[in-house]
Amino acid sequence: MMSMSAVGGGSAAANYYSSDNYYTLEQANETSEWVGKGAEELGLKGPVDEQVFAAILDGKLPNGDVIEAPNGAHRAGVDLTFSASKTVSLLALLGDDKRIEAAMKESVEVTLAWAEENLIEARVWNKEESRQEKEKTGNLVAATFAHDVNRNGEPQLHIHAVVINATKASDGKWHAVHNDQLYKHQHLLGAIQNAELRSRIEALGYETAPAKNPVDGAFEIAGVNRQVVEAYSTRSAQIKEHLAADGRSSPRERELAALATRQAKEPALSPDERKVAWNATAECVGFDPAPLVAASLAREASRDTVWSRLSNGVRGVGAQGMAMLSAMRLTPADGDELVPERMGRLAPKEFAAAQAVASAARELGENEAAYSRNDLLL
Repeated sequence: MMSMSAVGGGSAAANYYSSDNYYTLEQANETSEWVGKGAEELGLKGPVDEQVFAAILDGKLPNGDVIEAPNGAHRAGVDLTFSASKTVSLLALLGDDKRIEAAMKESVEVTLAWAEENLIEARVWNKEESRQEKEKTGNLVAATFAHDVNRNGEPQLHIHAVVINATKASDGKWHAVHNDQLYKHQHLLGAIQNAELRSRIEALGYETAPAKNPVDGAFEIAGVNRQVVEAYSTRSAQIKEHLAADGRSSPRERELAALATRQAKEPALSPDERKVAWNATAECVGFDPAPLVAASLAREASRDTVWSRLSNGVRGVGAQGMAMLSAMRLTPADGDELVPERMGRLAPKEFAAAQAVASAARELGENEAAYSRNDLLL
C-alpha cells in the first residue's frame, strides 16, 4: 500500500520523521538514507542528518541555492509512504528475517528510480515562447526513513520517502517540483512497489497470494492465518470501525479516518520491550514464524520458486511459458500480433510477461480510444 501526503517544513517536520520509529535520534538516523540523482548532485548520501534535512525542507539547498516560494508559501515536499502487508511485516519483524527488510528497501528504491525517470517535472522558462513549460528533469532528492511500528505499537514495516521540492532542470538551475504527475500516478507507484516487493519475496522462497483486498497488487505471504493477522491489526480495526459508523469507505475517507483515530506517539517502549509484547501476542494466538522462515531459506537455497515449480516436468521453452500463462489465467494463441516474438523465442518468464502486457493492451483497447504507457503499466 502506498499513501501520499504533503510535508511541512523546518525542524519540526525533520524531527517527526527521524523520531517516528520510537527510536532515539541516533537509531532513527541509522535507518535513513538519501536517494536520487538530485541528492547525488547535491552531495547528499548515506544517513539523513536532521539539520540538513530541516534546511532542505525549507528550500535551502546544501550548494547555497534557495528554492523560491511563490507568494512566500514554500512547499517542502511530499511524503510517499510505502507499507508492507501485515504478513510480510510479521515474517520480517517477528521472524527476524532481515532479507525481507532488505527486499522492502530495494523495492522502494526501484519505485523511486522509476518515478525519477518518468514523473518528476519542473516548470522552466522558455525564452523563445516567453512562457513557462513543464519539463521532465530525470532527477529527484528524497530522504527515506524505514520504520517498523504503527501508531498502536504493532509490527508494521513501512518506509517514508520524503520527495523534496527541488529538482535540477536543463537550464542548470534548481526548481520546485511540479507534483501533478506524482499525484496522478500514485496508484501506479503503489502497484510498481508491490510488484517489485512480491517478486523479491518469492525469490526468497516464500509462497505469496493476492491480499484480501488486492488494491494495486497488494499481496500476502501464505501460511499466516487470518486470526494472527487480526491479532496484530488493531490499528486497521479502529479505522474500519470509524468508517462503518458513518457508512463511509472511499480512499480519501479512509485517510481522514486514519488521522481521526490515530493515537499520540508513545516513545516509552524500547525496541526490546516491544518485541516482548509482540512475542506474547504470538504465543496467545499460536503463531510461530520460524517454520515459515526455515522453509523459505530451504527453497531459496535450492532455487525453488513459484516459477520453477510451474515449469517442472514441462518440456520445451514454449510449453513452459504456456504453463506460466495458464497459472496467470491467460490463454493466448501463438502468433499474437501484439507479441511479435514467436513461442519458444523468449525465455518462459519473458514470454509470459509479454503475453500479459498484450492482454492488458487488448483489454484497455476495448474500453478506451486511447491510453498511455502508464495506464498499461497499472
